Amino acid sequence: MKEAPEKVIKRKLLPIDLARIKALIPDDVIFDYFDENQLVLEDKHFTWKDGFQQKDIDIFELKDDDGKDRVFKQLLIFEFIDGDLTKSRTSTTFKTQMKVPQYSVESIKKLIVYRNEKFDSALQKFLDGHPNHPWDTLTEMAQQHIPHKAEFVDPMAEMESRTDADDSGKRPSVGNLIAKLRHTTFYRDQIPVNGQFFIPPIAAKYGDLDFALSPKLMEALSQSKGIEKFYSHQAEAMNMIHSGKNVIVSTSTSSGKSLIYQLPVLDAIERDPCITAMYIFPTKALAQDQKRSLRDLLNSMPEMSKLVVETYDGDTEKKNREFVRTNASIIFTNPDMLHMSILPSHHFWQRFLRNLRYVVIDELHMYKALFGSHVALIMRRLCRICSLFGNTDLHFISCSATLKDPVSHMHNIFGVPFEDIYHVSQDGSPSGGKHLVAWNPPLIDAGDPMTGRVNFIGESARIVIEMIKNNVRTIVFCVVRRTVELVMKEIRHLLKNKDQMELLGQVMSYRGGYSASDRRKIEQQMFHGNLKAIVSTNALELGIDIGSLDAVVMCGFPISIANFHQQSGRAGRRNKDSLTLLVSSDDPVSQYYMSHPRELVKTEYPELALDFENILVLEGHLQCAAYEIPLAKDLQLEEPFFCDYKKLKDVVEKRFVFDPSDNRYHCNPRYLPWPSSKVSIRAIEEDSFAVVDVTNGRDVVIEEVEASRSTYTLYDGGIFIHQGLPYLIRDFNPDERYAKVERVNVDWTTSQRDFTNVDPLEIDKIRSLSKSDVPIYFGTVQTTMIVFGYFKMGRRNQILDAVEVHNPPVKFKAKGLWIDIPDKALEYIHIKGLSAPGGIHAAQHAIINMLPLFILSGLDEIRTECKAPEKEFGHRESSRKRPARLIIFDSKGGQFGSGLSTKAFDNIDIIIEQALKTLLECDCEWGCPKCCAAANCKENSLVLSKYAAIIIVAVILGKKIDLNSLPNGPEQNMPEITIETIRPAKEFGMVKFASDLEIIDVRKAEKPLMPLPKEEEVVYMSSSVREARQEVKQEKDDDEIIVKREDQDHV
Repeated sequence: MKEAPEKVIKRKLLPIDLARIKALIPDDVIFDYFDENQLVLEDKHFTWKDGFQQKDIDIFELKDDDGKDRVFKQLLIFEFIDGDLTKSRTSTTFKTQMKVPQYSVESIKKLIVYRNEKFDSALQKFLDGHPNHPWDTLTEMAQQHIPHKAEFVDPMAEMESRTDADDSGKRPSVGNLIAKLRHTTFYRDQIPVNGQFFIPPIAAKYGDLDFALSPKLMEALSQSKGIEKFYSHQAEAMNMIHSGKNVIVSTSTSSGKSLIYQLPVLDAIERDPCITAMYIFPTKALAQDQKRSLRDLLNSMPEMSKLVVETYDGDTEKKNREFVRTNASIIFTNPDMLHMSILPSHHFWQRFLRNLRYVVIDELHMYKALFGSHVALIMRRLCRICSLFGNTDLHFISCSATLKDPVSHMHNIFGVPFEDIYHVSQDGSPSGGKHLVAWNPPLIDAGDPMTGRVNFIGESARIVIEMIKNNVRTIVFCVVRRTVELVMKEIRHLLKNKDQMELLGQVMSYRGGYSASDRRKIEQQMFHGNLKAIVSTNALELGIDIGSLDAVVMCGFPISIANFHQQSGRAGRRNKDSLTLLVSSDDPVSQYYMSHPRELVKTEYPELALDFENILVLEGHLQCAAYEIPLAKDLQLEEPFFCDYKKLKDVVEKRFVFDPSDNRYHCNPRYLPWPSSKVSIRAIEEDSFAVVDVTNGRDVVIEEVEASRSTYTLYDGGIFIHQGLPYLIRDFNPDERYAKVERVNVDWTTSQRDFTNVDPLEIDKIRSLSKSDVPIYFGTVQTTMIVFGYFKMGRRNQILDAVEVHNPPVKFKAKGLWIDIPDKALEYIHIKGLSAPGGIHAAQHAIINMLPLFILSGLDEIRTECKAPEKEFGHRESSRKRPARLIIFDSKGGQFGSGLSTKAFDNIDIIIEQALKTLLECDCEWGCPKCCAAANCKENSLVLSKYAAIIIVAVILGKKIDLNSLPNGPEQNMPEITIETIRPAKEFGMVKFASDLEIIDVRKAEKPLMPLPKEEEVVYMSSSVREARQEVKQEKDDDEIIVKREDQDHV
């Protein structure tokens, strides 16, 4: 269109000409450089019958005619974005859609008149305000609006170059900060009624030691940390350690817990240089951070500055490992290294283990459920080896977030007697007042709740910018990695639009996948005050020192109340107030807490029970122990380290090799040559893909992506987001395990189109329920994940393009249990007009929600097939139908399982009974976290039918149902479902039996027809609901449904 204005002005159109227009009406036009990939030139074809017409990935023309990487152009775009014309356009509005809008002639005339009037008004206002030399003034103003081509600088280099963050400015009080947020242009009553709380400040309390630390140690403490006296909990804990007790400390974050395990160790080594100590941390980063802190203290003690304090983890070079084993007095390590290297190679560690006096485990609350059970058995193996080396003087020190029963947890982890454990819980450190605020993004259309809420990512980004502008040091916690990048991307976009790019250098993202060196740099920049905000996953939930923080912003509910309090604890400078602000997403779990914000401040601490009944876990560590030092023939000698004699005898005599020559049990050959490699304690993936940045010829690895994530994040032509910046994936090579990416200047992202099927492959066991003939199956299940394409998505989630990809499916096997839903349940659901997919999904989560009450599982250790809203709420038939089946499976342990689903299978009667009881008694309307919604549901619990779940579970249990006491569909929490995606399980064929199939119980089936149940045996909702409706009881045999109407004289 450039030629038309050039004919009018009779010269070449220059950037300054358009910049003058931009200066006059800045909100009505876009004038900037855009990558050519930003432009959408074609209409997207969609039909209810066929869905989106996908293009193949060559739409991007990633290669030129010679097969070389094509260089993308940056195009200078001037575009009017004023007016609300979305209703007259034929496709989704996007600010750089360059196709000709299909307006009517009348619409175009009105648009021209509207724009001319708006321009004339802006010009006259400018002239009135600048009567002298207006042209020169306008030209000067326009200079700042002349765009420049994007220069792609490495974000880490950009961060390090901006070290001029001003930390001298005062921040407002949190009360004033909240008031400022209420007066921002984007505030629309996001803080719910009763959604703001205040916890008063607490003054410091001090205590005295019962013993004397050396003057040199006290002087070093004063010089390096400025500490002259101890808080009461520090003094209490160190006194107990000095008296020989094992101590667990559960005080607040940033209460000085690290001194509790630093000073007693240094005091003991100062008295006896032969003593050694082992510090165990759940992550490498936390270990490195604590090592730096201890080294700072030692550097102030010339006599001990040469003490060998080293890290021993997977990053320790082999050439340095012998030096550490031979010379170290203190090592910093993690449970994985203890399990995989130190214990199996204990003969190299004799000096260290014979003299080991203190074992410190920080963040003890991290060791729970399956992982905690593994770590507990590793600790027992450590105690066993030390004992056999003649060392029985081990002392354990632990720090933890607040738990329900910390003494029991410490006893379970280390196996030390209860009477030898001392718990320190009274916090003596000072804390400022703490403000807790719930923030619920507003409805897009207040008159239509079904339109959903404003995107919580954008809300979080706007809040973070306000924090930075007010000099508030902030950490933003996101539940998943992708959210981290999208928040960072939105922050960049908003700052650029507001022309506040100087603030951009004060915020960075931080998460797993980034290189270790990049994470350390970001930590240091935050610690030294060069960053005002950091956007992170829970990788920074632990106590890595990034300096004092004023505010925590949670972008979405962090899965559990325990996580909420742990993350909230990261904010708060001593004697200064702090803020925790939870930005809710639109899922049912988050919305539950917006409706019940007081639940957020409840102090319900988790009880972290460990599972020592899991034979798979127990046997694995016994095999490792037998490899380290063969088990004694008299297993009672091993009982103090592991479990009761009977269980030990059952496992060892069946699965170990007894050698008469030394009268000992040896490791089973199938675990050789290195048993610990066969026992995975975290189910961590070893395989990963390198993401290589080739922008401007850099060829630098910027991330590593686990193999299981690669299917969803790496595909040719997709957008990979790193530090909130878009990179186009030029070349994905699954064989060589790398992806080449290049920075591009686009405003869209890609969202994969995928589906996940979980199907049974082989039946190992069958059983029935105590009062029902419905069979329960246990065996091998297979998860199949397929990405068949992706959408190009605009900033407001509008679909700009649909592209096809050809990534191979990802499959993995696990152990699980499943129940084929009886046809009767599906018919009842159909009669009530409820959603079968929503009922299946809700029933599965209701059962999983009950598991921790009976089998000690963590939130992420048992999974199910979650129902996706894109499929279930669609309006076109799909060939992909799913069986009417409840299925849950072990998410860890590989094809052999973790043992958790086995225990669920053994206890399925009571688990399902409890699930039904919870569903019936919950006072929510359509499903909530207390009954059938799940915070960790990969589809955000959007497909959910509480009442269909009640029908499914009741029929499985063989209970009669008062259908009329249940509301009729469709469910108010979901769009009306118009297509069928669920079919009876029998239509999908039989699942094969394993060769060693085990039938748990054999009994004669009940008669198909039973008398009408007594009133108290009928499953119905509350009596008030029952009385308000016409009561209907239904039974079904093979031929008919009988409906009994009690308000009439006939049936």
